Amino acid sequence: MAVEGIARDVTQRVWMEQASQESEERHRQRSTELVVLHGLSLRLNTLRDMADLLRFVVDQAVMLLGASAGGIYLYDEKCRRVDLCRRLGYAAEYVGRSLKPGEGLAGRVFASRQSMSVADYTTWPEHASAFDGDARLKALLAVPLTVTRTVLGVLMILGTERQVFQEHDVWLVEMLSSQAAVALENARLHAEAQRRSNRSPRLTKPVRPCPPRLILNSC
Repeated sequence: MAVEGIARDVTQRVWMEQASQESEERHRQRSTELVVLHGLSLRLNTLRDMADLLRFVVDQAVMLLGASAGGIYLYDEKCRRVDLCRRLGYAAEYVGRSLKPGEGLAGRVFASRQSMSVADYTTWPEHASAFDGDARLKALLAVPLTVTRTVLGVLMILGTERQVFQEHDVWLVEMLSSQAAVALENARLHAEAQRRSNRSPRLTKPVRPCPPRLILNSC
């Protein structure tokens, strides 16, 4: 009994030490990630060109998760659909594909405003027919790009062959997407202001003097 008690004590101490080490490691990792996200936020605030911004967001999201590809869908209000505007990795040929709200993974995330991941898109029963036959589409993570109550689009991450997205991965991409959505909205407003300025040049009209008023004095 004494030996068993000593063994239990040693085992508990080992478990506690391992848990403490893992906690410290997670803390260091989270601190590093927050520093990286802060740096990305500062960089996002300097970008005004929409193409540069989309490229930067996709590149950084793929790098954060160590994924193989990624893309951004933006909502077309006139056509009421989400269009794939930017893609990184093996699926670049899909740029220009469109989905209706609720269609496929990106469409469902756009309509529900909730992040969603799929372990194997090829066997997912609700996958979009536009991507039939592509065996490379395995693990997918989709996160909405939301400003206040408006969904601008969806950020999509495609994992490697053996990658499975975890809760922490979702948190990382959601942190990035919240910052990216604000930057995208600012870039859109900036471009819109420039278009209005180009369409409506300031014209100064000559000021005509008012005709003299004739005052009649009646007796």
